[in-house]
Amino acid sequence: MLKQISLRIPKTLFDSVSSLSEVEHIERSLLFRQALQKGVEQLRKKIAVEAVRESTLSISEAAKLARLGVGEIMDLLVKNGVKSELTIEDIEEDIQTARTIL
Repeated sequence: MLKQISLRIPKTLFDSVSSLSEVEHIERSLLFRQALQKGVEQLRKKIAVEAVRESTLSISEAAKLARLGVGEIMDLLVKNGVKSELTIEDIEEDIQTARTIL
């Protein structure tokens, strides 16, 4: 279901999308929707990466925000230079805990 909104955009942006719609033979409104969708997807990822970097979200929470799997968000974090704060001791402790549970 589509919702209708009204917003003001710079004339240069409007002109750019209008030109693209003529070249691609696509409705201008469809091009705006596609651009907005891509922009929101990129923004979700950017915010998720920054939240992990600042330790305000866990990796699983960031994955949900970015609408990615945990493995995908971890790859994205590595690409963006976010290093894990886990130590070998943390991992060994987690392994011991898992062994006692299983």
